[in-house]
Amino acid sequence: MYGWQEVVRMTRFSAVLAVLLVGAVSACARGPAPQANVPLPERVSQLAVAAGPGLVYLSAGSRIVVLDAASGQVARELPAGTPSPDWRWVYTVGQGQLQKLDTATGQAAAGIPPPDWAQAVRTSADGTWLVLTGASTGPPSRFEVMDNGFTRKPVTVTLPGAFTFDGLSNDGMRLYLLEWVRQGSYQVRMYDLARGLLYPNVIADKREVGQLMSGEALTSLTTSDGSAQLTLYQQSAKNEAFVHELPIGWDPHSNPFAWCEDLPAPASGWGFVKGARDHFYAVNPQAGWVVDMKSRFSGAGGNSRQAHTGVTARAPQNGLPPAAAVSPDGDRLFLSTWPGLVAVDTGSLKVTGRFLDGERIRGLGFAPDGSALYAVSEAGSLLRIDPRTMVKVSDVRLGAPLEAILHTT
Repeated sequence: MYGWQEVVRMTRFSAVLAVLLVGAVSACARGPAPQANVPLPERVSQLAVAAGPGLVYLSAGSRIVVLDAASGQVARELPAGTPSPDWRWVYTVGQGQLQKLDTATGQAAAGIPPPDWAQAVRTSADGTWLVLTGASTGPPSRFEVMDNGFTRKPVTVTLPGAFTFDGLSNDGMRLYLLEWVRQGSYQVRMYDLARGLLYPNVIADKREVGQLMSGEALTSLTTSDGSAQLTLYQQSAKNEAFVHELPIGWDPHSNPFAWCEDLPAPASGWGFVKGARDHFYAVNPQAGWVVDMKSRFSGAGGNSRQAHTGVTARAPQNGLPPAAAVSPDGDRLFLSTWPGLVAVDTGSLKVTGRFLDGERIRGLGFAPDGSALYAVSEAGSLLRIDPRTMVKVSDVRLGAPLEAILHTT
């Protein structure tokens, strides 16, 4: 980590069954995609569920709702923002303030005035660094990078093209961007914050150097050591889904390449969650697929497996990604089959049980110690499930209507 006072003055610049080894993996989808970069439906947003001691966090739409885990009542509401990895803090930008909010109290622990162009805030994978982003259309494209305590002078950079945020290394030295070359087509670039320079080469799969990417990015996850970021893309120009792995912890001069792995058909209906020991799971309950992969850049060797569960599901309303969660010990993967849940053994990738047959589950999240699996149902209930027996321990109505939580404003 370096001191910002030593940063070179910046030039213009400016993100939840037979075992088969994955066969030949083709590169990222190329060419323009009419549906690329399409957001989730405006009326309703994907529901993210996380849990802390005695609390359950629901993130959707224009706010974050904090529930009492026992009663289901709303403990507090926070404006929409980006949580720290442990949900201890939420960072928000709006009404002339960039704030670090304490999720336990809802109070601001720190705040500073943001630049007038700032519209959103993102974090590095470990939450140490923040990135302010502006309008996604550009040009120019603006970003501002700072530490999460607002103690050092922010670094602002601007680029004349159309760029959007993709990732930030945990040391705060490399900012990764998608450069939009034309409608629906983009390429990955890196901005060196220490040197104040845009790395001249595109970071691409070395099997397809010079080819543009396309697709709708849904979820980005990062390895525990911060060496790589894996992003699930759907509906590419080739009508495929794939996972794009970017080595954000590496100096691009020593490793200037990324890796793309295609997923089985169909091109949509996928979800993406991280398990223990840096296993990443791409899941498509509607089609019955589970793909288990490990990073090619974290020393794990890049091993991947895919399996068909033998169980297919109905598609959730509004085309939202399926609810999925991995137990803290990494042994079981839980998937919503709309209705019901299935448990998949992560060692064999085989279904070991079906539960809650009448419930349509919108979101899933584990208590940090693994003692409870929380599920939010379409009916507006917070379910607490014993993950050992899969017995529903409690079923309480949410303290706010689910549709009110999910509605955007």
